[in-house]
Order: sequence, then structure tokens, then C-alpha cells
Amino acid sequence: MFPLDRWYAAVFSWEFQDKPIARTLLGHPVVLFRVEGKMAALVKPEMTVDGGPDLVRVVRHMRKSQPPPTYMEAWPFTGRIDRWQEIEFRVSHFLIWTGGMDAGTVDLNDPARAGFHMRAFHGITPETESTSYYFRTISSNKNPARPAMTDKIHRATALTFNEDREVIEAQYANWKQFPDASPIGIQADKPVNRARRIIARLTVAS
Repeated sequence: MFPLDRWYAAVFSWEFQDKPIARTLLGHPVVLFRVEGKMAALVKPEMTVDGGPDLVRVVRHMRKSQPPPTYMEAWPFTGRIDRWQEIEFRVSHFLIWTGGMDAGTVDLNDPARAGFHMRAFHGITPETESTSYYFRTISSNKNPARPAMTDKIHRATALTFNEDREVIEAQYANWKQFPDASPIGIQADKPVNRARRIIARLTVAS
């Protein structure tokens, strides 16, 4: 145990160049990086991956983390929060259930936990070998004190989706340009790799 809610030195400025730095601080693995010239930290989540023959399920817990801006606008948190993210992948679609609550108030494994919730549906239907139709929806619970937040949540998630789309399209363009290049995997790729194996197996079976 360590005294929390205190300032601790994490890195020298000369160590902080153009690449993120992984450190363990106060027993928690974190990644330090710069955003618009300012230092930021990402707490590595607790992650479990399971599923079935045609299903991948991912559960991530991020305890005592700083609430994202959208969360802070949508819900009156009192400080740091415990966040969760649950993803279920199937070949034709995937579901995301994510949210947060005041840190330490409720069991993260309780499906009836309080706090801010968002649920998303992403349906992907191939058109050709290189194009797809993409269907996306988002919903959330309302805080009575902030009834106007629904539209802001929709706009914020649309902005995030469009940012991700630019990255994915650029990544796909690189794959087409260098088809023989081998991808470099990281620990977070474990569920993605399981999903790829499911797609490959079902494609061959068809």
C-alpha cells in the first residue's frame, strides 16, 4: 500500500521524447505520453479474454482512473472513477458496453452497478473484398440533473468514430501497399488475433 492522491516523480523530461514510456508506479502499470505538449498517463487495464467457437468476449477494468471529458460532462462524478469496458465480437457485429462510477463505490463485476453507462452496436456487412457497410448505434442512461447530455454524447462518439475511421483506412492502405509485411503484435492484440482466427476458420468452412 502507498499514500495516494499525492504528487510523485515519474520521469525525467530528457527521457520523454517521441515515444510512450511504460512504467510501474505505486503498483500500477502505466504508459506515459505527451498530448499537445503536455504529459499524460494511461493506466493499463485489467483485461480478461474468453468466449466460444464463434465468439470473443473481452472485459477491461480501469480502476481509479481520470474520467474522460465526455464522462465528466454526462455524469456528476466526485473525482476518480472505476471504469469498465465489455466487448462481445461475432463475425457480423460486435457489442460494446462501457461506463464508469465513483471509484471504490460498487463492485465492477456487478451488472447492476450504478454510474454512467453507454451501449454500442457495430454491424459490419461486407460489400466486396475491400469495402463494407458499417452500421453503428449508441445509447446511454440519463442523469436527471443533465438531461441535455444525450445529444452531446452522440456528437462526441461520432467524432471518436470518425477519428478511428481515418486511422483504420490509412492502416488498410498501408497493408495493401506492403502485403507481405508481418504485423507486430502487442499484448492488447490478443482478442483481435482470436477474432481473426474465427473469421479465417469460418471463411474456409464456407
